[in-house]
Amino acid sequence: MKKLQSVKLKQASVNDKSVNPQDLLVDSLEGIHLVDAGAGTGKTHTIIRRYNKLIDNGVKPEEILLITFTDVAATQMKEEVISKVTSDDVTITQLLEAPVMTFHALCTRLLKKAGGDAPGYMGVRDSLSTNFSVLDGGVFERELFRNFFSIFTAKNSSRHDGILKSINGDADSLLKIIKRLCNVGIFPSESGWLEDGLERLKGDFQEFVILTEAENIQEDNKQTKALYSFKKCKNDLPADISVEDFADGKKLNTEMLPEIFNDDSQAETTEFVRDVYIEYVKFLVRRNQINFEFLVMLAYLKLVNDDGFREKVQFGHVMVDEFQDTDKIQFKLLLLLCKKVNDQANLTVVGDWRQGIYGFRNTTIENITEFHNYIKVYSQQLNSKSQKLGFDYDESSIKQIIFEYNYRSSQRILDFSRNALFVNATKTENSGFEYENKNFPFPLKAKREIGELTDIGFLQTAVKEEDDEIRMIIDKITEIVSEEKYQTVEFESDGKVKTRRRVSYSDIAVLSRTRDFCIKLQKDAAKRGVPITYDGGFEIFASKQGILALAWLKLMLNPHDKSAAVTILENEGYNYAQLRTIIPRRDDDLLTIPVVISEFLSELLQEKDNLLYALEKINGKYGFRDEFSKAIMEAVSGWMDAGIISLGETVRLIEASIKDYFEIELSKSTDSVTCRTIHSAKGLEYPVVILGNLNRSNFPSSRGDPNVITFNDVAGLRMKKQFAEVNGYSGLFENWRTKFVNAMSKEESYSESRRLLYVALTRAKQYLYLTSYNPSPFFTELADKTSSKITIDYRYKSNSEYKTVSSIKSVKIKAPTPVSVTSESVSVKSYVKRYLEPDESTNSLGNSLYGMEYGTDIHLAAYRHAMGIAFKSKSKGEEKVKMFIDGLKAEKLEAEVDFSLPKDGKLLRGAIDLLAHYKDRILVVDYKTDKDKTRHESYVEQVSIYIDAVRNLYSDKLVSGVIYYIGLDEQIYLG
Repeated sequence: MKKLQSVKLKQASVNDKSVNPQDLLVDSLEGIHLVDAGAGTGKTHTIIRRYNKLIDNGVKPEEILLITFTDVAATQMKEEVISKVTSDDVTITQLLEAPVMTFHALCTRLLKKAGGDAPGYMGVRDSLSTNFSVLDGGVFERELFRNFFSIFTAKNSSRHDGILKSINGDADSLLKIIKRLCNVGIFPSESGWLEDGLERLKGDFQEFVILTEAENIQEDNKQTKALYSFKKCKNDLPADISVEDFADGKKLNTEMLPEIFNDDSQAETTEFVRDVYIEYVKFLVRRNQINFEFLVMLAYLKLVNDDGFREKVQFGHVMVDEFQDTDKIQFKLLLLLCKKVNDQANLTVVGDWRQGIYGFRNTTIENITEFHNYIKVYSQQLNSKSQKLGFDYDESSIKQIIFEYNYRSSQRILDFSRNALFVNATKTENSGFEYENKNFPFPLKAKREIGELTDIGFLQTAVKEEDDEIRMIIDKITEIVSEEKYQTVEFESDGKVKTRRRVSYSDIAVLSRTRDFCIKLQKDAAKRGVPITYDGGFEIFASKQGILALAWLKLMLNPHDKSAAVTILENEGYNYAQLRTIIPRRDDDLLTIPVVISEFLSELLQEKDNLLYALEKINGKYGFRDEFSKAIMEAVSGWMDAGIISLGETVRLIEASIKDYFEIELSKSTDSVTCRTIHSAKGLEYPVVILGNLNRSNFPSSRGDPNVITFNDVAGLRMKKQFAEVNGYSGLFENWRTKFVNAMSKEESYSESRRLLYVALTRAKQYLYLTSYNPSPFFTELADKTSSKITIDYRYKSNSEYKTVSSIKSVKIKAPTPVSVTSESVSVKSYVKRYLEPDESTNSLGNSLYGMEYGTDIHLAAYRHAMGIAFKSKSKGEEKVKMFIDGLKAEKLEAEVDFSLPKDGKLLRGAIDLLAHYKDRILVVDYKTDKDKTRHESYVEQVSIYIDAVRNLYSDKLVSGVIYYIGLDEQIYLG
């Protein structure tokens, strides 16, 4: 690679206030750069400029690795690269294939390229196939792990009897600790732990002593914090130990620290976790599946152990956005991917430690705050046995650049927001905020002159009721869109005012730490005629659509399931008295299925092997054609792709998912308030932000770590509870050592909650309001620290009356009276006599046995694509049918449409593959996978019946049909 033309920076020039720091980064193309890019400082824009500059200097797109952390962000970044890169030396194909991606996409690419032997570095004999699938986490993996853990428990009950009793079946905690260890780079092997894993699991006694002694300093002859924390363990101490044994007056006796720290059960816990960890790796590899955490682990192991492979896949330039969202192993993986160029690495990391809010995903802001130290330690570790990196990192060569100019918010909001990092989360907390003061001494500087069009306010209810806070938020929204004094300003790129107008609903965002508050706000606002759209996850399986789908699937599994029958009958309008006559009172009495259920259940049972078809029939029965029903279909489709194919497994997964949230894109008007969680709002901006739900125990959250196993660098790996027998009683007891050691290692820190508060406040451009009905310290301390007035019982009366809108339409349905069907009901296939019998050479879809399973897959793929359900094609046939559907260019598509048609004294029933709706016509589509057209005459008659049925429904439209022979790629039109 040729030497780049770059600005040679010294530390002094980096701090030169006369130079735009963004230009410094763009012009410095070699070496290591640490960029502190605060909120709204234009980091993404600068990264793209730098990418373009590299291209202009002759660097090829395939030599530049650009990493970000979400699929959405990676897609947006790729689009920016394609639209902004203007070099004539680069083709659009090169840009489309350029490695602009997420960490997980990168690791997937590496492992599919040559990662088959990666499990072998852990001592696992099974290899990883190149066509492995990636588990999407969430409920599916939890259910999969529970199944795995049940098998593991059965095989290892005698070996790990005590600890299995301590775990008490909490598979979720075990999965979380495995993922955490993986994220921090602690990997198992068949014979132990890789690298320094075992030592790290033991913890750091010396650091524990330092932390405890800092808490054991006595002030004003008062009891020390260390002794106070130890006394909290009083009720958990064994009978032969007392608090006095560890006290030295009003201080903790530090000579007893080894006794406190050393826990004999730690070795057993470590061995147990290793066994589960390595067996789970083998379990997934054998299933040809990998979760996100193991993706990074296996990619790292491949890179660190295979010198030839590592050298082939390294990049001349590596840039990382949102670096505060990385974990420890990702940092090391990045170093391994840096190619030696001109005796150095070209690595640029951009991030903001103030916006590090994903600690629950095991990310660490220390990758930024301790960057100089970490890069030195990690490079030494990687080069300890052999020169893995090809170069050493010299701290003096790291160029640090600070982006301090904000292009989003008013100066008033920037000044105010900084205080979020300096408020105590509880009455007893007294943080010194040393790091914050040192590294964020002054607020960011506003580049946009907004003038007087900015405001900050605190609103508190007079009564401690959530409903009143929601009423208050709706009132504030109404005031903002009604009063002329609220105006939003848009700027040109040079800072000049572009537009100035009244605030509309779409300019406003309501943020909350929790989803529940958002959903309730949306419902209450609808009743008052205020348009608010919650943009986030919903409990789709707890919705009416999900509950009814589960009930029918349970009846398919067991036709005598009483609870499922009650759910369906209640929805049909049956009252309690009627249900008592139908549902047996005794558990051992079988349910007699009413006709209203049995007829439809018979239809569903025909689709027992095609659950998506069954779900579509259920949706069709109730007229569900909304975002919830589509999300349910997508969830089940995803499970099927991941290997869940049985009805029983699907029912269990849905039951386990009742409380899980699934992302839904709700259709909304162009002028609607957005409501979302703070985490989901990161990276976004709004002229008006209302931060709600700043209530005690909620923000900051008072919930502790519920997991039974914990890990941190100081305490190591420990059990929070242990099974034991005491005085003849057996049960689970709190582990007093774990409780105290974790308290001293500050496992429960509020720093991340403060950063979350900061992220919420810095989403606002001009107007910012905070609301509460039961104020938390964040609300009261922030108001006090900024000398802000709290408005109690805020209300606003609009000049125009609200139009009340009912959010739920109540419809009473009479219990149906069974109607006898006089006509014989037959399928279209049975009616068409010329069809060959199913056991000869056709399947139930009417397709030849040329790949019966193939025909089912094709129909399923066609259905998914028509319904807008994303999936990866498994065959050329599936690709063909997708292209065919796209080529129809219909205004509306309906897949698997049920119909009935009276004909010749019979009632013909069937399902049409696809209806393509146009303005004045409808096209009936039927797919065939036959290799030839020997049954074409029968198929023509079949489709002609479909056309007649559709004409009966749409008499005002022209109806025609098409038979699409997918294998022949031939279309034959009828009528």
